[in-house]
Amino acid sequence: VEGIKIYEEGYYKSPKADVWGVSDYDLITESDEIFRDAAKRQQPFVAFLQLADNHPPYTTTNGAGDFKKLTEKDIDKEQFKKSGFVSMDQFNAIRYEDYNVAHLIDLAKKGGYLDNTIFIMFGDHNCTLNPYHFMPTPEYELVSGSVHSTCFIYAPALIRPQVINYAVSLVDIYPTMAKLVGIPAKNYTLGQDMLDSTRTSRYAFASYAKNLQGYISMIGERYMYEINTKTQDAYLYD
Repeated sequence: VEGIKIYEEGYYKSPKADVWGVSDYDLITESDEIFRDAAKRQQPFVAFLQLADNHPPYTTTNGAGDFKKLTEKDIDKEQFKKSGFVSMDQFNAIRYEDYNVAHLIDLAKKGGYLDNTIFIMFGDHNCTLNPYHFMPTPEYELVSGSVHSTCFIYAPALIRPQVINYAVSLVDIYPTMAKLVGIPAKNYTLGQDMLDSTRTSRYAFASYAKNLQGYISMIGERYMYEINTKTQDAYLYD
């Protein structure tokens, strides 16, 4: 990407929290300064902010002083088990991620750039989970659940709310963002605008490991086509 600027380890003033670097709360706090400065220039820009505290070792902080970890005494253990969580540390780390997303939105509001900012929040993969069966397809058994992750677009002043049920993937993120903010972008990938209503069929491309072997797959509205990259065996799931 021409003109890209990367803020790496050594730039941030906050102390390192774990192997991933500074805590997500501190990362967002310091990134807000960059976003406020960029907003003053009144020119469209795309920024990528990677949060990581929902990964092992599941480090959490008290944030602004009001984030509290829950214990087993605070939860419905049956619901916890059905949801597939593997530990309280994992559960609290995901709660902490939600907390930090709220922190980001709050800073954008206070910084005066919320109303002219489009947030696309997504995961690059799912987390390790125990068996779960609350999804409409048996994605735990298919292992497609490992790449089924959150994606939502938040821009209350610019985009009307809607729910999208067709398949999209990571390579669609940048083309979508560039189109939304009006930045000309050359796309050399299979990615496409997630919100393009003229497309009649969509597929998401995925790769994952199953039984210690690699697979690539194409996921559509109804079918999933899968190839074992070692044996070249192919499977079609309805």
